[in-house]
Amino acid sequence: RLHLTLCVCACLHYFSCTQPEEEAAKKEAFLAELAKINAYLAQHGPLFGGEALNETDAATAPKLYHATVALGHFKGWKLDAGQFPAVAAYMQKLMTLPAWQHTVPTDGDAAVVAGWAKHMSG
Repeated sequence: RLHLTLCVCACLHYFSCTQPEEEAAKKEAFLAELAKINAYLAQHGPLFGGEALNETDAATAPKLYHATVALGHFKGWKLDAGQFPAVAAYMQKLMTLPAWQHTVPTDGDAAVVAGWAKHMSG
């Protein structure tokens, strides 16, 4: 069974980690949870609802978007399409859907970075 909350928690632990000696372990925990999502999407995707958006997509897609943008900006992390091809395909598919396009802020990634910057200042 897939527990998306564990991935979100692992992402937040990695994102908020300020101790270099702990950061590698936090990153690995996040990547392990992301691998579970990748495996699920590889088997059931391209979306959590198969071919159609469902409630899980509505709850998870914004969190994955925030994770990729914020971790990219603040930690230099990039979603590796070779390691997580189903997650990368999921994110690409989302970007093409009108339902997603109507919900993304007009300033896109900048809004996400600005929002998370507040959490990084302590």
